[in-house]
Amino acid sequence: MEIRENVLLKDFAWWKIGGPADFFCLPESVDHIREALQFAQARGLSITVLGGGTNVLISDAGVEGLVICMRKLTGLEQEDGDGRIHIKAMCGTPKSELTKIFLKR
Repeated sequence: MEIRENVLLKDFAWWKIGGPADFFCLPESVDHIREALQFAQARGLSITVLGGGTNVLISDAGVEGLVICMRKLTGLEQEDGDGRIHIKAMCGTPKSELTKIFLKR
């Protein structure tokens, strides 16, 4: 997994504002998250988790430490049983995908 330096966060925020992250990554698996956490721990970096970037305002001064953007961690598992829907959703799954399942029911 690639961890980049000085990445402008405005490109990952809905409002298109935000300065650079000291370090930034876009994990695509749980193993990638583990790698990112080990990277930060080995360097004594603080960690900031960024989801889809829709409910956040990011300072133009940027964010110190490592920013882990979860938007590539998507996926759903749906199981029907006992008159209920059981859903497992990865953290980057858009709410709209969950809403579609509920609307179909």
